[in-house]
Amino acid sequence: MAWSLVTFLAVPVIAIEGTGPFETLKRSASLFKSRWGQQITGNIAIGGAVFLFGVALYRYALDGEAVGGFSAEDMESAVKIKKGGRNAPPTATPGTV
Repeated sequence: MAWSLVTFLAVPVIAIEGTGPFETLKRSASLFKSRWGQQITGNIAIGGAVFLFGVALYRYALDGEAVGGFSAEDMESAVKIKKGGRNAPPTATPGTV
């Protein structure tokens, strides 16, 4: 993924600025970082946190063990069953409005 981001602007840099290979990579990375660096960093950080929480949920679902500083209560409250789910009794009789 990092390589894709660094080389994202490589062709335009070569075409417009006429730089060599190493200068092109540095310039492409610099332009990308200056324009979108904070957004990418934020997305990676949030994605990493969600992934770690997903791993903690998996471990809890697998063996009932809360890991990563989470308590069993945290894991239980992570997923809520909606009222009126599949197993809920019907609230109205068919054909009535």
